[in-house]
Amino acid sequence: MQTVINIKPAPRLRIPAFNILPETGAPSNAIQFINNSTGASQYEWDFGDGSAISNVANATHVYADTGSYLVTLTAQSIYGFAKHSNNNGMM
Repeated sequence: MQTVINIKPAPRLRIPAFNILPETGAPSNAIQFINNSTGASQYEWDFGDGSAISNVANATHVYADTGSYLVTLTAQSIYGFAKHSNNNGMM
């Protein structure tokens, strides 16, 4: 008995993308991070301020101090992971 197996290339995970609403704000205001990634099943948000990592698809974060923060979203699928950083947010 013979079985034919079709091997196809793994789909590429697109580079994660996100929007920040609002892009600027005062300390203690909630900032929303809207995930625009596709093809991922796991997410990791690093808000750039030393706080705990968040694993939700769309995150909300409150910054304690003013400053510029480099926010990084890592998206992962069964085929690998990709990162995207954005430092447009100034609190």
